[in-house]
Amino acid sequence: MRPKGLVGAAIGVGSLSFEDRLRLDKLQRLESVARVTHADSPWFVLRCWTGHEVSVRLQLEELGINALVPQRRGPDYRRRHRIIPGQMMPVIHGYVLVQMDPIPEGLAALDAVSHAIDVLGGCEFPKRLLPSEVARFNALAESGIYDWQQENVVYRKGDKVSVKEGFFCGAQGLVISARPDGKGDAVIEMDVLGRMVPVNIPLALIEKI
Repeated sequence: MRPKGLVGAAIGVGSLSFEDRLRLDKLQRLESVARVTHADSPWFVLRCWTGHEVSVRLQLEELGINALVPQRRGPDYRRRHRIIPGQMMPVIHGYVLVQMDPIPEGLAALDAVSHAIDVLGGCEFPKRLLPSEVARFNALAESGIYDWQQENVVYRKGDKVSVKEGFFCGAQGLVISARPDGKGDAVIEMDVLGRMVPVNIPLALIEKI
């Protein structure tokens, strides 16, 4: 029997876990940020699980946040003497572009989206992109310049290169591997978030230095 004068509900019965409540709070925070985002708000680079870029974009859009995954056409396949056109794929795997006001609390809440990881550069000093830069990069992607089948300069292991477009623009690194026919991607070892990591970069995005 409940003592007189005490009111309330039993703890843990039909309630959310602490992690679920925290995630719900972050998602509500993102919806609030979306309402104050403008056309001239900067864009940020959100790291996510490879293969889940479109899923992350769709979740963000459901929250009212502008998100973009620049696409290119992947490699063609030969099957029974037929050429099957390549499917669309992200220009750079593992990243989604997000437009929002630079509010640290809002940027930190992005990890509440399923399969999202964190913001490139951190929430306090994130890497920013101008809307014009994002529009240019996406337009180049839509033009087909980054498609797998495009022929580019041939790169070899050990070549020092610089990224000339996109959200890694200006970054430098060393070629770890690349195809000998000048098509597809090169694996570049470059500085990401203070540590050297391999990144798949379309050949059309890099140049020798």
